[in-house]
Amino acid sequence: MRTIEFAIPELPASAPVTRFTFEFLTPLFGGGVSTREPDPVTPVRGSAIRGHLRFWWRQLYANGLSAEEMRSRESAVFGHTKAASPFRIAVSGWSGGTLVPCGSWGRTARGYPVFNLTVGPSYAIFPFRPQYETDPIPQVWQGLKFDLEVEVPKNPELKQELLLSLHAWANFGGLGSRTRRGCGALYCEKLALSTPRARSIVLPYPRPPLFQVYLAPGSPKAWDSVVSVFQRFRQDPVGRNGMSRSFWPAADSLRAIAGMGQPDHMDSLTLNDPATTPHFPGAEFGLPIVYHFKSSKPSPSRAEFDDGSVSGTLYPADETSKSMHRMSSSLILRPLKTKDGITYPCIVRLPWTPPQFLRYKFDMKALVDWTGPYSTLRPDWFQPKAELVPDITGFHSAIDAFLRYAGDGSDNRVASFEKVYPKP
Repeated sequence: MRTIEFAIPELPASAPVTRFTFEFLTPLFGGGVSTREPDPVTPVRGSAIRGHLRFWWRQLYANGLSAEEMRSRESAVFGHTKAASPFRIAVSGWSGGTLVPCGSWGRTARGYPVFNLTVGPSYAIFPFRPQYETDPIPQVWQGLKFDLEVEVPKNPELKQELLLSLHAWANFGGLGSRTRRGCGALYCEKLALSTPRARSIVLPYPRPPLFQVYLAPGSPKAWDSVVSVFQRFRQDPVGRNGMSRSFWPAADSLRAIAGMGQPDHMDSLTLNDPATTPHFPGAEFGLPIVYHFKSSKPSPSRAEFDDGSVSGTLYPADETSKSMHRMSSSLILRPLKTKDGITYPCIVRLPWTPPQFLRYKFDMKALVDWTGPYSTLRPDWFQPKAELVPDITGFHSAIDAFLRYAGDGSDNRVASFEKVYPKP
């Protein structure tokens, strides 16, 4: 990996409005007024971009600030109820985009219907797969370009903060749904990183940001490459033994909580006592998570499940109301394109605040509704069968374990990532 540098664009003093041209490296899912639905009239909205700029401003400038200091400084850039923002943005000139279905229905060798996703790696875009053949097939924007007109603040300090936030969003963020898994990734030549030269990224950020960047060698299939690393860590060969048992303790925990499961799976593979101390380290990768497993134990409460299957969802919750909500992943997996046209598999690690509690609610009301405190990786994870998966043991964070796997080169089928920013 070589050094990648970025310089703040020189903006003419006589031109307060500057135009940036963006293109999508990956399909845009959603982006319209309605969630996960493309807008054929206004595919990109300025209000959405402003929200992303605010997020990336916090990643760059909130480090070390108190809540009051951050609120005051952020208001100076983005405005508040009593004062307008000193900058303006407007989206114009979108072109070249085509709305296409995200996949099509086919048949397995045994004749069962199966939906094949065709616009990106299935592990990244699986939520868009329709459940039934009668369901509408989601459409996505491909090849879309748009112009963003920015009226920059006259204050030099605010101007720099806006431009650096714009740079961070353009290189590490995106638009639409599933941006944490690479959908809606952007490229802007004016804001792109320059040609790499050594083993780090040099960026003119005024203080250490709250995020970290990991890159693998350039690849024409950068998005598939970075998603493949994550998939192999979460599933086979690290997180699962082929089509058999999961090496993540969530499955053993849910079987113990519900008191049901396949008879040969009721013995915990990952925890000593999952009934009293269930464990869900995968929560770090984002919530909610839907779990689906089968049970051959008869139960009148779920007699309608002919195949003995049970589904439920794991949510983050708070201590008082146990209300359920969402929690974004602390990992962004996306392609990063530089000025020279090379695309790199990129991992961005964001700061993450764990939830107070986790709640697992089965889809059927008659089944267990469990709530318990969240805990980081415990030392007894894999103690019963620790020799099976040494890649994940010995860490207090599932993210740390993943980054070690992505960077140590132990799996020759995936790219090897290196932390390039900030360097220690």
